Amino acid sequence: MKSRFIVKCVFLVSLLCFSSLSLSAQNVFEFEGHAYDIDNQDLLYVEHHTVYLDGEGNYLSQQVEYKDPKGVLLVLKTLEYGNRAFLPSMSFQDKRNNHGFEATAAAEHVFLERDSGSSLDRFEVELSSSMTPVLDAGFDRLLAKNWDALRSGEVLEFDFFAPTRASMIGFRLSEMASDDKTSARFKIEPSTWLIRLLVDPIILDYDAESRRLVRYKGITNIPRSEGNLVLDENYRAEIVYKYIGTI
Repeated sequence: MKSRFIVKCVFLVSLLCFSSLSLSAQNVFEFEGHAYDIDNQDLLYVEHHTVYLDGEGNYLSQQVEYKDPKGVLLVLKTLEYGNRAFLPSMSFQDKRNNHGFEATAAAEHVFLERDSGSSLDRFEVELSSSMTPVLDAGFDRLLAKNWDALRSGEVLEFDFFAPTRASMIGFRLSEMASDDKTSARFKIEPSTWLIRLLVDPIILDYDAESRRLVRYKGITNIPRSEGNLVLDENYRAEIVYKYIGTI
């Protein structure tokens, strides 16, 4: 528990330092995402993102609040990018059942501490030397970095860190055809063809000019709930994003 407390303190201090730096430079923007059930279009939750950037526009940190349609906080997520834009360190706290995890990126591993309420489990996940490792919203930074190549038809392979499995899973990112000339559509799908037959891809729509995500469709990182019970499966949603502030 002592080591966990120290990690949390270091994480918080770093975040506050990054936030202060970004606020003083006014390199901050916010956006919201409204997540709708894919099957019946019911509003599931609302995401509120606050992103802090350095003077060159690189992501420093990101805070995300997930609230239900009545405004009750469901989940609080914090990302600290540092010098690893695709593999940020991450804190995820589910306020409904006090479960959560912290993932800390290192040179060759991701250190995962997962709290199930009744137990605290620790994992050390090795990173591949041949594949680009990605965690959570790092996929957005990966896409931004490779925008021109992807739009030219390149297929990008990467390893995605799955906290619930404490492992890396192979995925690939590619552009899809779109009739809307003002947007660019991409998909994320498993690298293994057999798994692709069983799992729907994640569909991403980006504004072609600003290169910002405007729509997401697929599995989310938020566990479903029924009443007061949080389930062991995540929402499948279509998320529509609106940008509130600009830099």
